[in-house]
Amino acid sequence: MQYAARAGTTTAYYWGDNIDDGCAYENIADQSMKNIRGLADEPAANCDDGFAHTAPVGSFKPNPWGFYDILGNVAVWTEDCYIGNYRNAPKDGSAVTAGDCAMRAAYGGSWRQPPRYVRAAARAAREPNNRIFWLGVRLVRIPP
Repeated sequence: MQYAARAGTTTAYYWGDNIDDGCAYENIADQSMKNIRGLADEPAANCDDGFAHTAPVGSFKPNPWGFYDILGNVAVWTEDCYIGNYRNAPKDGSAVTAGDCAMRAAYGGSWRQPPRYVRAAARAAREPNNRIFWLGVRLVRIPP
């Protein structure tokens, strides 16, 4: 997930270093979320993507590798067991399955989380039975 989200870039976000430019690329916590929800004290990007909640797939520009909605919209459940750092993570990109898997990793942030979580490297520990409106899955279709 992180590899695909970074798309070969070295900036904080695949679109650059400024979160306020993200509204053209991802559904993030922004001014439309603050205005509709009346959350004046919530941290939000200083832009408006037009969606206060989840957005239809493909509503924004793709990342440099052509992936849509790779960050934001909803945070993404992964198979990874949550670990505090990557020192003992598999080097081949396979899932982290060693250790205590009572917590799983969710990546990419959502429209409801502070903008600092809309990064490829941002991850959160969640119990596998956790159900929350800003957390989902990514389906991948391989063309024939």
